[in-house]
Amino acid sequence: MALIYLKKYGHLNLFEDSNFFDNPIAAIYTPFSFILIYEVYLLIFYLPRSITTYITKQYEIITLIVIRRIFKDLSNLELSSNWFDIKNDITFTYDIITALVLFFMIYVFSYLKGGLANKSSTNSSESREIMQFIKIKKIMATLLIPIFIFIGLFTFGHWITDSVPENLSAVLKDVNSLFFDEFFAVLIIVDVLLLLVSFF
Repeated sequence: MALIYLKKYGHLNLFEDSNFFDNPIAAIYTPFSFILIYEVYLLIFYLPRSITTYITKQYEIITLIVIRRIFKDLSNLELSSNWFDIKNDITFTYDIITALVLFFMIYVFSYLKGGLANKSSTNSSESREIMQFIKIKKIMATLLIPIFIFIGLFTFGHWITDSVPENLSAVLKDVNSLFFDEFFAVLIIVDVLLLLVSFF
């Protein structure tokens, strides 16, 4: 908010080429980024405890990324009769539809998860295998902590070094993919490994 108002009243010329600091609504983007960091922590926290909760957290992170992008799109919105002729308005519409579909998917997945939890039962031989599986998940979760910290610091450092004044507007356009491209690449590898381990 401070950066937006400093730019608005001409006290800060660093962000002249970028529209990212034009509208106060775009400031909501920042708290959503912190909520996303907390969701990443919860994802690692729930990995050893429950695969279904871990998958639900992945859906929630994707939904939060879309909602965060909606607030950025909202700041670029142009209210006019030719809604579908303006690129920013079409992007906003797609993001709203995507967020609603993701909310519905999370609801259905959570509803089905609750039904399956009531029916599950394990015998002693299965419980030994489950304990081994939980141990492997704990190892994976422990390894994910330094990996995600490294990815976060590396991508943020890389973004800061690229954010020289002449390239700032180009860098800010791609701020949605910061950290989360690499984050989901790692999650895909973890999901595949968990699937392979569960087969054994």
